[in-house]
Amino acid sequence: MSLGWEAEPQLHDGSLVISNAISEVLGRQNQMVLFFAATSNDGSRSHDFYPANHKHVFSIRATNADGRHQGPNAALPESGEAVFGTLGNEVPTASIRKTAQETPRSGSSPATAIAAGLAAVLIGYITVNERHQNWKNIRTHRGFEQLLYKVTKAPDERKRFFTLENFYAKSRWPSLDAHLNIACGE
Repeated sequence: MSLGWEAEPQLHDGSLVISNAISEVLGRQNQMVLFFAATSNDGSRSHDFYPANHKHVFSIRATNADGRHQGPNAALPESGEAVFGTLGNEVPTASIRKTAQETPRSGSSPATAIAAGLAAVLIGYITVNERHQNWKNIRTHRGFEQLLYKVTKAPDERKRFFTLENFYAKSRWPSLDAHLNIACGE
């Protein structure tokens, strides 16, 4: 998701439409849906906007190609927990205009799209190879978060870099399998 508010918007009757939709989807899919949202691009004087601060949503920050978190990211949470980021600096994107020209974009929105794509690659790997292991739990928020702590790099203490570059070579797939097993508690 690439949208955000200071707080969750409510309907005139007080209904929390986005939270209710997230809960409904998770219920129908037995908790096996991953949600990602851009944090904010207002810099360290802001916090994670909603829905990035929802408990079932991965808040994504922008990094450069080396995994260093970029300046416009929201401040670190006061809770002390780590945050996740991926490439969000000068990312080539398609223009919405009728030209074929790519427009580089920076910020947590393009990083969120990349994080969701990386997650899809991991879920695809699990789908193809799960017959050998029980990795179903990785498809849940809690399971995927545990995996993220295993596969991400930490160039700064609480700022983690989500990349799959260590697993491109087939010779590294046993290492990924080991991370999946650990994340699933095996």
